[in-house]
Amino acid sequence: MDTGFPSQDAQTDFSRARRRQVLAHLAMRLRGDDDVNLILPFEEFVEALGHRGERSLGLQTIPLDSIVGTVDRWREFDRRFRPTSQRVRGRWQRIAEAERRGEAMPPI
Repeated sequence: MDTGFPSQDAQTDFSRARRRQVLAHLAMRLRGDDDVNLILPFEEFVEALGHRGERSLGLQTIPLDSIVGTVDRWREFDRRFRPTSQRVRGRWQRIAEAERRGEAMPPI
């Protein structure tokens, strides 16, 4: 439920996302499944697929579901971008608040 106050709603969003990540991780452990929700480090991803070079495609909008790896912070989020610890609370909330306000997001 939204309060209409982006800052408060972003705090609630973080708590909800963190709780969901903890529960998903616990359920995975109880089932004995591999942790397939980890976001991969970029180097591991490139190594597995083979590096084929780079080229600039300019700025593009991409669906979050298509992101499978990251250069930095790969241990701080799962594949659904749920925080895996409290360390990223401030950054996560600033991004959530900016999104709630309809602000443009910087490219990644």
